[in-house]
Amino acid sequence: MTFATDTTVCLEPRVPHGPDGKQGIPAVERVAAQTIIRALVNKLTPPSDPIERLRFTAIAEDLEWLDGNSAADLLDQPVERFGGAYGQLSAYALAVLAATELRDQKLNLIGHERLLQVIREQAHAEFAHLPNYLSTLWLVPATEAEHTAVYVGSLLMNRSGEACRPWLSNELPDHGRFLIVAGSTTESANCLQSPSQPSSHHRCDGVTRFTHLAIHSLAPC
Repeated sequence: MTFATDTTVCLEPRVPHGPDGKQGIPAVERVAAQTIIRALVNKLTPPSDPIERLRFTAIAEDLEWLDGNSAADLLDQPVERFGGAYGQLSAYALAVLAATELRDQKLNLIGHERLLQVIREQAHAEFAHLPNYLSTLWLVPATEAEHTAVYVGSLLMNRSGEACRPWLSNELPDHGRFLIVAGSTTESANCLQSPSQPSSHHRCDGVTRFTHLAIHSLAPC
């Protein structure tokens, strides 16, 4: 599959998903996944670039079929940066949100780990193009499951003008303010309620769910 790079914006014809999905997923799971993904898509602003918008739509379709491998293939395609350093942010955010929501609903996203790995690698590469600031807000994952979320969240905050970087060390940041990113309401509550949690640290700005961060940054106008 390739993406057009001229004035004709199109995707090559895709292999259609079968009536039971590529992996033969049960119809009830397909419907549940479709409901989740379409609700998320309605909360996000699609990319302004037409090529990235087509890719965003195709990735949403793959996620509806619980096909994380095909979504990862789409993200991994070499394409000119029509949308600038943040061209794929909507697709990154959608994939991370979908992975969390599908997991919480006990729906198996095939290729889940590969999809998140591709996003982490691409997001990590984006930071090489961003300036270094003396004052940086660190995003700290509440659990290992939020490692991808802090990468994408940091890019979202940089796009909004906030100097921000992910912090993935087992130790808390030794300088600067930090914000804890959780993937679920339960994780957020645990971080806030326990006095032994990092959220009680004097340099911590609190706990936020990635859902709130992404939707706030990418909500349709």
